Amino acid sequence: MVIVTDSLRKFLLSEDKRGYDKDTQRQYYNRLAERSETAIKDLVLLAEKMPSRYTEKIFETSNLMPLFRAIFQAPKDMTEESRTRLLELAQLLTNLINYDLAPYLAPELYTLLKDARIETDMIGIKSIWLTRRGYHVEKKSKPKKITISQHSR
Repeated sequence: MVIVTDSLRKFLLSEDKRGYDKDTQRQYYNRLAERSETAIKDLVLLAEKMPSRYTEKIFETSNLMPLFRAIFQAPKDMTEESRTRLLELAQLLTNLINYDLAPYLAPELYTLLKDARIETDMIGIKSIWLTRRGYHVEKKSKPKKITISQHSR
């Protein structure tokens, strides 16, 4: 099912909503909200149940970054409620990355930073950041002698 039909797209893209009475606007926004919620649930199902060779094509950076930017864009009419919602979403993503993903995406650096108790806040994000920049853990012959170095590019 298409979420945004041609008529709904025309409505969304119209700046002043001229030609759309308040009742029609409310109906369109409600329809879009319902369809969007269903679509999000469908995307979760796809991400969980489809083979990774397909989901990697769907959930790639070029598809997700415009969505992330749109979701996290500060509204022009920022209210305390909007600010709170954005802070909550940012915290949820930060926690997901820092605690759930980092131990799997950058296990050696994550473990090293965790064991060293180096600024325990955000060690997961730091370990992913370092890993993406080519840093890795080198274990020397002497036990407990570990250095972090960067791969040459």
